[in-house]
Order: sequence, then C-alpha cells, then structure tokens
Amino acid sequence: WERPTFHPLSFGPRCIRVHGPVPDIVITDVTSAHTRRKVLEGTVNRILLKVQAGERETCHDLKFSVTCSNSMSYTEDGPNGPEPKAPIDKAEPIPAPKRVPMLVEQDASMTSHVITDEGYSLPAEWKPLGGESGQGSENVVSPITSKLESGKTAYFSFDVFRPMPLLPKVAAASDDVSCWTHYNVKLSYKQGRPARRADTAGEAGDGDPITCEMDGSVMWCSPLSARFIVVDDGAQKAYPSGSRHPSNIVPDDQNNTNNAGAYNSFSNDVGNNSGEAVAVDGEQIKVRCSLQADEAKDGLAVEVQKVSFETPGKDKNQDRKYKLSLVSTEGATDGTLYSKRTGDASQVLQQGSRLGVTYNVLASLSSPDLANSKRSDECDHVRTSLGVVTAEWAPIKLPSIDYNVHGPLPLLNPSKIKFLGPSCYIERAPFEAKLMSFPDSPKVAVPFEVKYSIKNQTLYDQKLSLLMSEARPGDNVDASDTVLVSGFVCGEVQLAPLESRVLCYSALAMRSGKTPMPALSVSSLRYKSWVINDGQDKPHHFYVLP
Repeated sequence: WERPTFHPLSFGPRCIRVHGPVPDIVITDVTSAHTRRKVLEGTVNRILLKVQAGERETCHDLKFSVTCSNSMSYTEDGPNGPEPKAPIDKAEPIPAPKRVPMLVEQDASMTSHVITDEGYSLPAEWKPLGGESGQGSENVVSPITSKLESGKTAYFSFDVFRPMPLLPKVAAASDDVSCWTHYNVKLSYKQGRPARRADTAGEAGDGDPITCEMDGSVMWCSPLSARFIVVDDGAQKAYPSGSRHPSNIVPDDQNNTNNAGAYNSFSNDVGNNSGEAVAVDGEQIKVRCSLQADEAKDGLAVEVQKVSFETPGKDKNQDRKYKLSLVSTEGATDGTLYSKRTGDASQVLQQGSRLGVTYNVLASLSSPDLANSKRSDECDHVRTSLGVVTAEWAPIKLPSIDYNVHGPLPLLNPSKIKFLGPSCYIERAPFEAKLMSFPDSPKVAVPFEVKYSIKNQTLYDQKLSLLMSEARPGDNVDASDTVLVSGFVCGEVQLAPLESRVLCYSALAMRSGKTPMPALSVSSLRYKSWVINDGQDKPHHFYVLP
C-alpha cells in the first residue's frame, strides 16, 4: 500500500484490512412467486432461478450444483405461501416420506423407464440426477453462462419429481402433514471487478474464484381431488326389500311420522367417507363423481384428458362374494366415463371449476348355497368400495419468463391418479320388492290399478306388517279430496319360503293436477326392517288429467 501524501509519517503508522473476494450476486426463485412454493405430484416440476450480477463485479464461468433432502412436516400459511413448521409434540417423530421425491434430468436417448427402489416408475426419458437416489451431488456441475456483465441477469433451472401413489387415494381425504423437498443450490464463478487496478487484474486471470449458496423448499400437492355422491333416485330407494342395514331398521315407535320409514342412507354424501351407500343384490347404484384442481388458485391448473372406471383389486376373502360392473348404454366395454374432445373447455380445471361424471354400478353377490343357507339366518353381505375412478391428466403450462419454461411440465404420456369409490354395503336381502305397475296420467273419476310385488327369498316362513296411509306428514288436504284407494290397506301378510305375492290396489283420482299416491309401508316382523317404504318422505306423484 502506497502512503498517500495527506498522511504524513508524523501521524504514525496506518493499517488497512484486506478482505477476500465477496460475492455480490443475487439468486431469486421466480417459480415460487407464481406457485406459492407448491409443486404437483405425478409430473416433472421445473424450478426456475434468476441470478443477477452485482454492480461491482463481472461473473465468468458461472456454474451451479444442486442437492436436496425430503421430510414430512406440518404446514402453516406464510406471507409467500405455505411454510413447514416443527411438530408441537416432539415425542412422536414424523415418519420419513414415502414415494421419495428426487431430482431428475431429461435424457432423450433412454429407451426404457427407470424404476426406483420403492418400485415406482419415472416418466419416459427422465432419470435421477446425481445417482440412483436422485438427491443430487455437489460434484454434478451444470454451466449457466460463460460471462455475466455487471447488473445483468441470467436464468438456470433444475427439475424435481415425485411419483403418484400406486394404490387409489381416498376421496376428499386431507393429510395433517405434507411432504416437503428442501434444496440447496451452490453457485460458483470467477469474479472480475471493473474497479480493480489494471496492474493486478492480469494476475487473477478472469477473476477470483467465488462460491455462494441458496436454500429453498417446496411442498408437494395432489393435482386433483374427488368427491363422490351416491344419487337417490327416489322410487328405486323406496324398496329396501328387508335389508338389515342399520339405516333400514323400523323405529320402535312407528307412529313417529317424522322418522318412520326414512331411508336416507342412499342420499349420503360419502365424499369424505363418513357414510356408506346401501344396496341390495342386483341393484344399480348411481354415483356422481366431481373432480377439482384444488391448487389451481395458485396457478397449478390441470387438464383432464380421460376418466375411467375400474373394479377394485381382488381380495382373497371377497374374490367370490361380489361383482361390480359398469352399466353403460353406449356399449363401452373399457370403462371410459369421459374422454377429451377437441375444443371442449370443460376439460381444463381452473380455479373454481369442476368436472362431474355420473355412472351406474351394478352390484351383484355370488349365487347363494341353499343347502347351507338353511343352517343359519345370518345376514349375507359384504362391504366394499364402488370401484375405482382413474383420471388421466396433464398440467397447464405456466407463462414463460424471458422464454424460459418453468413449473409443471407436460410429459410424453398423461399422468394418472386413482380415487377409491364410495364405501358400499351390499346385502342379499331376504325379500325382493318392486313396483309392478303405476299409471303415468290417469283421468279424474276413472279407476286405475297400482301393483306391488313381494317375494320371500329365504327358506323361512315370513310374516309382514302392512299399512297404507292416505294422510301424510304436513298434509293440509283431506285424503278423500285427492285419491280413494281400495284393497288390503292394513294387516299382516304371510309368505311361505320362496313364495311371491302381488298387492293390487284400485284407486280413483278425485281432482286433476299433480297428486301424490298414498304411502305404503311393509315391514318384516322377523328382521324389524322395511320391505316397502313407498312414499313416506318422497311420495310418488302422478298427473291426473281432467
């Protein structure tokens, strides 16, 4: 150091502290600003980073390496998106994540899929980065640019992937903990300083070697969620045929008209698996499935390309007890419920949009063994899910930044996510009850017939209690002003084993317009369950012509 002239030696010695090279470069995660630190399972997600050189430096031979680690953590909302937080009870550690996320890189020369240690398949033309574990390595260095002038910017990126679960997901189920991937980016370059003295600049070549690091984290989210509703068709659900499910048990006080005959289990919303649908052998069950992209509010929209129905996996204990089959009027045999059509905007699930599909499932039990069924009167039933709904999807691209693609990337083949259908109780009912004839539009003062059929499907003598009531809860109109009915309206019915009985009623409409049919209630005295519960809550209506 050459002493300046304004510091004479009479002032005493002077010292200066010389620091080593200090990085002035700034690294910013630009993808997180669009997705609030969220990434989608089942597809490759590109994290785009921006580097900006400082005003007092030029960067030469800019390179980076990336490593990552994974954890399961509770989540709390932060100013820039969700943030992991430590568990309150540290005595119970959170287990390590399954379906371990990994860093991946594209290799177009690959001819086969890479299988992870857990048995999951990576997308075509993608392989783990930095070894089979895919956790990256500081020794795997990728170039960014050969020179970055003062104040200028450049972009670089890395890719992460987490496979979808092989087993179906439970619809509308929420996890208390989320999977997080924590990444560490190490940047290395040679720092040139324009203010450096010319006589010493040549000694360092392009500059002094510099390294700097950046840490970040992203939370893994499911691309789609599903909600199932078993649709109540009204008339079909009025004939439970003596099912011994708790929802079909006759109340102790049958005079309580507010609850008597209520057979509402078929209309349960089973989206959160809190209830179960109820069906008898050979019944068609109508299911409505609603798909939604919950993370579309944060820019992670999804395009649904195909929705299909599959039967549940075989179980050793239930393989021969039941069969589920999709009922299709169009003759489709591959189980397709929805397929992408050109120009159809409904396939793109943006914020607030849903895709709904409705399908019918035929539930059948295996043929009973009559020789063994006589030994006991146990209820023959199974509990299972109403199939599996598989959705094929692809992510919607995020807007590019300076022609740099980032966010979820479309793959060569669409990704798949599976949802377990609603839980269902299927029983071989002791009776078979149905409505045989019912007029569409009778005329005033012209007699017509209504017929019901009841069959005893057991090897026991059965006694049934029957009641037809013209008055309904909340009716303010006298029954004689609407419909007059003649026939067996109150008493008991005896049925021999495997015997069938037809209940025939003659009715006469007294006025025109929409008119309810009197309610018929038939219950089993042996099982204390409803056989026919027609019209207590949802009466049949016919339109009487003048």
